[in-house]
Amino acid sequence: MRRIAPRHRLASLLSLLVAVAASVPVATAAAHAAPAATPQRVAVTQGAGPASGEVGITALTFRVSTGGPALNLRSCPRLSCSVDLTVPNGSYVSVSCQTTGDTVTGNLGTSAIWDRVVTGMTYFYASDTNIQSGYDGFHPGLPRC
Repeated sequence: MRRIAPRHRLASLLSLLVAVAASVPVATAAAHAAPAATPQRVAVTQGAGPASGEVGITALTFRVSTGGPALNLRSCPRLSCSVDLTVPNGSYVSVSCQTTGDTVTGNLGTSAIWDRVVTGMTYFYASDTNIQSGYDGFHPGLPRC
């Protein structure tokens, strides 16, 4: 068996990562898209998260509606979890599933439903009270996380 030098393995791995990254859709492109009359289904090619191992999941795209400030994307569906990313009001986000967490009062009401937002190869959680899905309660087109 031929042995590959460590630096060649690293170069091969980096080439593979660059190729995979180039094929993953970027969530910010949807932020500048024209408003859609109905939610759009978006194919998400990466896994939904470390626990699920899902590949090829479907996400729905919705508009952020905070009433002004940026939407906080958190590491878990609780207010005590860290804010890892923010998304400007009026942008679009891809939601792969919904779960329950802390009760939050936002621009669209009060709810304990949280949306798992997929961005690149990671996901975050945002209160459903700031994402315009068109439904009070769980969205019928999204699975539970």
